[in-house]
Order: sequence, then structure tokens, then C-alpha cells
Amino acid sequence: MTTQPLVNPAASLAPAPQSLPQVVLENLVKEYGTLRALGGVSFDIQPGEWIALMGPSGSGKTTLINILGGLDTATSGRVTVNGQDITRLGESDLVRYRAEKIGFVFQQFHLVPYLTALENVMLAQYFHSVTDESQAVEVLKRVGLADRLEHLPAKLSGGEQQRVAIARALINQPKLILADEPTGNLDQANEEIVINIFRELHQAGHTILMVTHDVDIARNASRRVELTHGHLTLDTTCNFLEQPKLCPHGKPFPSSGCCSTLDSKSCNS
Repeated sequence: MTTQPLVNPAASLAPAPQSLPQVVLENLVKEYGTLRALGGVSFDIQPGEWIALMGPSGSGKTTLINILGGLDTATSGRVTVNGQDITRLGESDLVRYRAEKIGFVFQQFHLVPYLTALENVMLAQYFHSVTDESQAVEVLKRVGLADRLEHLPAKLSGGEQQRVAIARALINQPKLILADEPTGNLDQANEEIVINIFRELHQAGHTILMVTHDVDIARNASRRVELTHGHLTLDTTCNFLEQPKLCPHGKPFPSSGCCSTLDSKSCNS
């Protein structure tokens, strides 16, 4: 079988100005009993964007990314991905959605300890009932692990294990990559290697939503979205450190007394 390329060399480096959103979050609410983890979050993601999702611990970042990835369900609201409302999908359809549309990269590597690097990557192909060893080899070469194919996770460094996890996320050529603190367990040298891989993926046209607490890592993204106590409190493009926070009506947030949150539907003034 002919090996499929990891990325499309002809992919646009930036989303087309008039392209439709790849992801639409509408008034997303998630409650765990009396705890409201997300309080009506709304924003769009354009094809090819790299978004840094930031905010303090407990602000709803992981909850949001889990709902978007089909690992959790919303209490109310809508999540549309490539025109499909995933909040209406049953469990079997969510399994297929996760396998075909989403690439996950977590802080914990979640590698099967008794499988080699190559077998861990090929494991993701089983959800498609098709395995292609040559394709798995190519994707591991792409992340710099050509000489680690037969190594078990215990024989790999933390950075190498994370690169295996990235290769596994990419093997089915997902349309959306969700990364939750992917460098959180890495030293500085391995962190730079992993971030360089994400830079290349972004340049090749992949859409990336990355949870991070690191402002230096967030600088690589084309856009920053920030949550606080389950509400959207910042949504801005590059050079975010020099731009003021503005509410939907263009007034300074939160000092103007206009909107209580950036995703508020009504004006308080």
C-alpha cells in the first residue's frame, strides 16, 4: 500500500479570509452537580489556526477540550465541527468521530507499556480496521524517531515518548489536533523539540487547540483564548500581550462596566 503523506505540502499556511469556521462553540455549558465548569462559552476556530487556550487552574480549559474532542458531553449548548453537531452524537458515533477527526496529545503520554513505539502508533489505526506499517514508520520518522521504532516506552526518554504520542495523534491525519499541556512533563530541550513539531504542523495547515500555562509557548500560536472561572475573558490574535481586552461591543474589559464576560449576550451599561 502506498504511504500517505503526513501533511499536505500544498496546504495553505493560513486560513482563507472567507473560509467557514472549522469549529463553532455556542453558549457551551458544563455542570458537574452544583459546580459549573463552563458558563456559556462561545467562539469559533478557523481552519489552520493555532490557538493557545490559557487560564488559571480550574478555569475550564481541560473540560472544554474534552467536550470538543468527544471525551465528555456538554450540559447545554452546541459544538459544531466541520458542519457536524457533535453534541447530538451517540456513543458509537463519538467513538468514530474521535478516531477519524481528532488527534489527541496529552500531558501524560498514555502509551501502552508492552508495545513498541511503532506498535503504539499503529494501535490508533485499528479504529479504522486498517493498519499500514509503512505509514506508521513514516510518521515516526517525521517526529525524529526513525531509530526508536522497536523501543518500548520504558526505554524512551520523556521527550521521545511525547513524540510517539504526537505520531499516534497524527497517524489518521486528523482535521483538528487537541493538545492538553503537551510539554508539561518535559525538560527545556525536549520542550523545544516538541514545540518545533507543532510549528511545522501549523505551517502545514493543521488546526491546533493547545492548552498551556506557558506564555512563551503561547507566543507561537496565532491566537490566544483565555478562560477564567468557566467564562471567556480574552480572545485575541497575535501580539496579545500588547492588546487590550475588549468586550463584544469594543469597550475595555472588564473596567468599562459594559459586559460581565466576553461571551456575554447582553450589555450591562
